[in-house]
Amino acid sequence: MTNCHCAERGSQRWLQELINCHQALLNKKIAEKINQNSLQIQWLSPLDEDNFREYGDKSLLVRLGIEEHAEKLKEFWPEPGPQWDGCGKTSDGKFFLIEAKANIHELISSCRATDERSRKKINKALAETQQFLRCNPKINWVAGLYQFANRIAHLYFFREKCGLDLWLVHIHFCNDQTHIKTSKEEFEGAMLLAKKLLGLGEHRLNKYILNLFVYTDRTFPTFG
Repeated sequence: MTNCHCAERGSQRWLQELINCHQALLNKKIAEKINQNSLQIQWLSPLDEDNFREYGDKSLLVRLGIEEHAEKLKEFWPEPGPQWDGCGKTSDGKFFLIEAKANIHELISSCRATDERSRKKINKALAETQQFLRCNPKINWVAGLYQFANRIAHLYFFREKCGLDLWLVHIHFCNDQTHIKTSKEEFEGAMLLAKKLLGLGEHRLNKYILNLFVYTDRTFPTFG
């Protein structure tokens, strides 16, 4: 779990406002995406009353009420694992994890684990995910687009190994004037390139990955 504070710029700032002030609009857009008009998501982070904390590892599972999967997650991925930008759930057992971006630079990352056991566990988890998605196992998922890859690996873990109805939500904040302005078209091009570089086509988990585009230079939030 990461102790956060009210952010002044970038994706963290916009997501905090979206989750704390515009949940109904966000829920409506996600409901349209998955064709479930009655969807009501209870967002559990980042919340003002919780000091805008972000959750990962066991603390994420506790926050979502699925801590029975903690040991299984520890076997799949070493700690510390991903810290999720946002998380939420519905009363009928759907779960949502948010990865937010306000510029393309945030897509670039490499694995920083230095412990050999941790690296082996990460490589095994990524290889298992690649096999499930029928990707070329020779493509390196730990360099360049590592964060993008490990989020997909966790989607695989939660859906296939835990049997949870979980969705990965990429929220792209377009035309961010607080930091680096990035258009919707630029985001779409970068995401398409990222998928190609990772060897991802219309894979088996594709329908559980949502891409939302939110304009920050108009009446916020305006979804594109």
